[in-house]
Amino acid sequence: MSQAAQVVSGESFSLARGTFFLWTIIYGLGVLLGALFVVLWLTGLATWVLGIVGIGIGGLCIYLLPETLKPTAGEALILGPDRLQHVRGEGEVIGQVPYQNVKAVVLNEADGHQSLWLELADPTESQTWWPGGTETMAVIHEQCGYHLVVGKHLTIAAPVLLPKVEGAMRAHLGVSQT
Repeated sequence: MSQAAQVVSGESFSLARGTFFLWTIIYGLGVLLGALFVVLWLTGLATWVLGIVGIGIGGLCIYLLPETLKPTAGEALILGPDRLQHVRGEGEVIGQVPYQNVKAVVLNEADGHQSLWLELADPTESQTWWPGGTETMAVIHEQCGYHLVVGKHLTIAAPVLLPKVEGAMRAHLGVSQT
């Protein structure tokens, strides 16, 4: 859910583009494979079943391509003075969490990738939203005890991002480092 919010100034970390290129190649090959199956069917070198499969593969790839690439196109994580924001493009805030609503931030290495897990004091707080909404936060919380997974596929490694997030939170909340 995207709500009306201004993009805050702060340190920005964009999504890695490797995922974008990988999916572009996969879907491009899927469309070509689908087209090949259809051509083989139309020329009589394959059965109609292969032609229908080709139409299905090509159509599915064309249908899914924009949605799959959309999350990686120009998205970034911003450590603002009072909140963490997830932005798309130049000015669309697609998620934000005020630091005062963050109960805990920990490094997650449980799934084979490094990311940050955020536990929120109140996931329904009006200034807090994230892609997937409170329903997704509830599922994540039920599975791992935290509400958000942040930092996957960024150009900065999660262990380097963690102290930056903690520092931004301390600076905003006026808490000294102990």
